[in-house]
Amino acid sequence: MSEQDELGVGAAIVLDTAGRACQAGVFVDGAPRALRRAEMLHGQAEALLPMLAEAMAEAGVDYAAVRAVAVTAGPGSFTGLRVGLAAAQGLGLAIGCPVVAVSSFAAWAAEAGGAVRVVLDTRRGDAFVQDFDAAGRAAGEPFLGPAALAQAPGAVGDLAGGVAPGLAAVFAAARRPEARRPPLPIYLREADAVPRGGAPCV
Repeated sequence: MSEQDELGVGAAIVLDTAGRACQAGVFVDGAPRALRRAEMLHGQAEALLPMLAEAMAEAGVDYAAVRAVAVTAGPGSFTGLRVGLAAAQGLGLAIGCPVVAVSSFAAWAAEAGGAVRVVLDTRRGDAFVQDFDAAGRAAGEPFLGPAALAQAPGAVGDLAGGVAPGLAAVFAAARRPEARRPPLPIYLREADAVPRGGAPCV
């Protein structure tokens, strides 16, 4: 069975810690069963798994019944990305199910629908940017641009007044084969901290 089918049939866990929120949810047969969301820039490591446990209990789903895990891979904060991806990969390994990652760009585009420019805060005064066409497909590679791009018509993202894409949008993006990617962090730029050897900390 393909990853796409495993996300749409049976139970799936969806996680997002890439942006300004910590989110965990359970979908069953393609529909949301229990969702948790808390706006935060820090503290996802402490919040994520308890939120997931609450969602699993509300959904009445056992971990052994989960057929796939979907997670956002960024770009976003270095710590936030690692929290979500580490949790997703740990769950996938423990359960024995595939882990499907999507970019935060794809999740925002899935939520907005139509042709959009996704503009995300780098927290350094500029923006991570990617364009999507009317069918929701990436219309070019992501790039670093000025934060002012968030003011343009059709812009969406946390710099354009949003907080984080909902888990339904993350799930929808993960069901698109062209949007899926390996569960590895998308940074788009080097870290601030550099060890003595000179290589960036990633």
